[in-house]
Amino acid sequence: MTENLLPDPRVLCHLGEFFASGYFEEPDASPMRRWSRAVQRRFEHRTLARYDGELLYPSGPVQIKGENRIVGPSYSFTWSYSDSALAEQLSNPTEEERETLEALQREMRNLAEKLNVIKTVHTVGGRGYTHSIPNYGRVVREGLCEHMRRIDKNLDLARQREVALDSGLIGDVEKIDFYLGLQDVLAGIENWHARMLGFLSGVQTDDPVSEARRKRLVAAYEQVPFQPARDFFEALVAYNFVYYLDDCDNPGRVDLELFPYYERDLEAGRITRDEAVALIRCFWENADINNGWSTGIGGTTPTGEPAYNDLTVVCLEAAQKIRRPNLQLHVRRDMPQAVWDAALDTIATGCGLPALYNEEEFLRSLRQADLGIHEEDLGLYNGGGCTETMVHGCSNVGSLDAGINLPLILVHTLQEHLPTAETFDALVEAYKTDVAAVVREIVDDVSADQEMKARLRPQPMRSLLIDDCIEVGENTTTAALDTTGALSMWRDLRMLLTPSRR
Repeated sequence: MTENLLPDPRVLCHLGEFFASGYFEEPDASPMRRWSRAVQRRFEHRTLARYDGELLYPSGPVQIKGENRIVGPSYSFTWSYSDSALAEQLSNPTEEERETLEALQREMRNLAEKLNVIKTVHTVGGRGYTHSIPNYGRVVREGLCEHMRRIDKNLDLARQREVALDSGLIGDVEKIDFYLGLQDVLAGIENWHARMLGFLSGVQTDDPVSEARRKRLVAAYEQVPFQPARDFFEALVAYNFVYYLDDCDNPGRVDLELFPYYERDLEAGRITRDEAVALIRCFWENADINNGWSTGIGGTTPTGEPAYNDLTVVCLEAAQKIRRPNLQLHVRRDMPQAVWDAALDTIATGCGLPALYNEEEFLRSLRQADLGIHEEDLGLYNGGGCTETMVHGCSNVGSLDAGINLPLILVHTLQEHLPTAETFDALVEAYKTDVAAVVREIVDDVSADQEMKARLRPQPMRSLLIDDCIEVGENTTTAALDTTGALSMWRDLRMLLTPSRR
């Protein structure tokens, strides 16, 4: 067998490795095109979950057993690779399967090695792990057809800017690849949506309540998520659909996005408060079963006004006795008593929710941090994952890529410099020099790591759903070096280690 053999997409598809099959369809294409095709094939072949009369669909676990076990989608790392799952498939393969699986193993290991840039011993848990908050509201208000229109428009503009390579100029190839990739992603979503609608239309339910829910879901999916939601139920169905597209990470600012639909339907008598609690509870249960992360409620609107409303209370009541999502109540001095009462009632059920955030202090600290967040976006902050600070609809935030273990550096300093240090001050200076050297090494490593991830690890789905990758034509893991965190760490350590001038 030649070492140049690539995995056969047809064989991978037969093995249920739909995600990997898409990636290897066009091995000479850009990573953006290849991983976008992987997303497309995943959704085209994705097994539809059962429907048992739930208020929302899809519901239940986002991961499908038996599918994409070797190379699977990962909202944090674009893909995950399992050598053990591959070894299981190699236990009794055909010759054709063996050749493809061995080629897949070789390719994925080589790819992993290219991305293994940070070699420092100063590591932290969850290195490189990313969380996201899609712009749910944009899908709810505009529909994915508007995303399609914007992609097509910008693809046309990119092609107009492209010039013939024989002229000696570089065309807009990267942006063209980006938009073509997003078209593949949307094609996969369209396929999944159409199959989902067909499945729900044909399901047989004997229970009258389940049947009424099924028909309501069918009617909603005939409108959303490709067209704008017209009422609260359609808005929540679209919201839930996007949540599953992003593999159930962070639900984000639910009450802020959905309140206008809720308020209008409540006033028109199209929904009751108890029905809203049940619907939000179903959404929370989807987050819970998938270990979903963070939801911020209450707090401040983009115009600076208090963001509390009756849907805030509904969100709190729906969270009683539940484990997830990480419900974060943004507390202002003017928070209504009804919200306090609902929060304390939910906490009293023993679930540990909601966490209470001092809104005024949090916003003040964000301003002082000088992060470049627009004033109108400050109120949209939302914890992501373990509560990393994000802005709803605009964020794909990574965990720390490396840390600084000061005691470990001190051990090195003592071993190398203590025997020859003439004074304690000289030893301290040696320690400062060692710390500075480690920081420089880590900053360089993190910069190189960010660049390699931008080249090899695009995140097509998040590039579709986060503002505003479509307009700028860049994927969420941009090629621009982002060493803000490392440089900030360097500034903090420099201040710590510099003697006071006072």
